[in-house]
Amino acid sequence: MSAQTIEVATLSELDARIHWYQAEGFGLRWYQPPLAMLVRAKRLSAGWLIFWLLVGWILIWIPLFIYLILFAVAKDELVTIRISEQPLPMELAVVHGKSEDAAA
Repeated sequence: MSAQTIEVATLSELDARIHWYQAEGFGLRWYQPPLAMLVRAKRLSAGWLIFWLLVGWILIWIPLFIYLILFAVAKDELVTIRISEQPLPMELAVVHGKSEDAAA
């Protein structure tokens, strides 16, 4: 809360200032000459609320659309693994002199 103190010279000036601040949206909280206290409560501005909601709504969709576009143009990765030689059955490998120890 910001506080401001204004000094005036007469009671009529005090009343004139009170009326001016009331016209600006302040409420008279306390009045006992030579002092008056006026307060304007914070308000939610509907215009700014709508503006920032729209900005937020637009900005939240931009990254989503970028991601979806990148996802759509991305290619699937394909990995093919094959054995370079046809393996021999176990019985034939022993007969031809190949063993599991030699392969490792």
